[in-house]
Amino acid sequence: MSRRAISVLVSVAAAAFWAAEAAADRETCARLAGDPRVTGGVGVAFDDISPRRAIAACRAVVLADPDDIESSFRLGRSYLAAGTHASALPHIRRAAEADYPVAVLALGLSYLNGWGVPEDPARALEAFERAHDLGFAYATMDLAWFHLNGVAVPADEARAVAYYREAAEAGVAAAQAEMASRFMRGAGVAEDDAEGYRLAVRAADQGNGFAAYLAGFALERGLGVGRDLATAAKRYEEAAEAGEQNGTVSLAKMLAEGRGLPADPARARALLAPLAEAGNAEARAWMARFLVLGLGGPTDLPGALALIEQSGDEPAAQHVRGLLAWSGNGVAQDRPGGLSLIRAAADAGVVQAQVDAASILGGRNGAAEFRDDRAAVAYLERAAAREHPRAMAMLGLRLTEGSGIARDVGRGLALLDKAAAAGVASAGEAADLVRQRQERARRLAELDAERCALQIALCNRGCTEGADGRLIYNTRDGQFWFRSDGRLVPEDEAPDYGCPQ
Repeated sequence: MSRRAISVLVSVAAAAFWAAEAAADRETCARLAGDPRVTGGVGVAFDDISPRRAIAACRAVVLADPDDIESSFRLGRSYLAAGTHASALPHIRRAAEADYPVAVLALGLSYLNGWGVPEDPARALEAFERAHDLGFAYATMDLAWFHLNGVAVPADEARAVAYYREAAEAGVAAAQAEMASRFMRGAGVAEDDAEGYRLAVRAADQGNGFAAYLAGFALERGLGVGRDLATAAKRYEEAAEAGEQNGTVSLAKMLAEGRGLPADPARARALLAPLAEAGNAEARAWMARFLVLGLGGPTDLPGALALIEQSGDEPAAQHVRGLLAWSGNGVAQDRPGGLSLIRAAADAGVVQAQVDAASILGGRNGAAEFRDDRAAVAYLERAAAREHPRAMAMLGLRLTEGSGIARDVGRGLALLDKAAAAGVASAGEAADLVRQRQERARRLAELDAERCALQIALCNRGCTEGADGRLIYNTRDGQFWFRSDGRLVPEDEAPDYGCPQ
């Protein structure tokens, strides 16, 4: 082989080697600093960028190929993540000038936040509109924010909703979650729980934590979808895993009450503690209840009182204040005031408060002077509808006994069985006793039917009315009185038994 041929082969091999190296560096840059919204899921969220590694990888690619627009944007994105905005701007501007949509959006964010340039909302809006015109659906979502909040344009909710809807239809999870919330609340659109749930599921399936919470909320309450507590709990789990606070608190409440999944006060407490410390008012109120009652851990009355003070008018906090006032635990006892607070929380939808109010109004725990069966049943109906185990047990027992409510043994047993399946052992025992009573009644009815058959056989010529108005038997052998079991009774002891016809 000639020297020239060898030289050509070496050159080709070197070129292939460096091309392979460049491709590997580009892949590394994409993996460390790519925006998953435009790279088919490759890359990382902005907050998860490791700036030093990403800058090193992307800078090498851009130095080797200055015309690589995507890598130029990724290098700028890496600098933004590092907080070195001035270094980021040239790379982002260069990619934006080449109509790379996500770079246009990043340039808009730079103007909006003053990253390397003076803050200029009007120029930011222009950049977002340009990104929208380039077909970048995430820019559509951001345009909705400008119009909703009146930034650089007059506030216009209708136009904002139109942009949210457009972004949602394009598959943007955050926009789907926003529209789901709006449909459920009837905010800017006609209220439509079914459409809200549909959009929440679409967004939740893309990993949106707020949407997972909304889907769980709808499933828990049967809004636009059949009530399904087990699936609601799963959606709340998804929301909690995504760090969504409302979903985390909702999951903790279900764990505390044993609704939709087995009761686990210790895990509920572990979920609530960091949120309470971070200032979530509802988490603080629920954590206070755990500390008062020692649920899932030790009691801590001073800690509970401090949390209640920080919870403001949160309904769950009213519930705890009411419990303390009712019992006189750590505060002056005030039963009427305590019951009033518990009922206020119950009326606001706190399920456990509904159960506690029903217990007091049912005359339990020495509260006979507060007895109000009608109100107690109303609270139990509301709590049982949310499938609170104790509420189902209490209402089921009342139904089987006809206590404060029309007797309905079938419905009562169904509620007792459901409560027992949810872990209320006493509900299962009560259901067994009711069924034993039913069996005894059935057997007595059978015996009564047998007695009647015997009486009819004895009264083969029917009955006649005696002088005193009582019925006596006509038999082949004359007129006789018989006991209910068919045995002959002396005439002077004639009973008041009727004779079946």
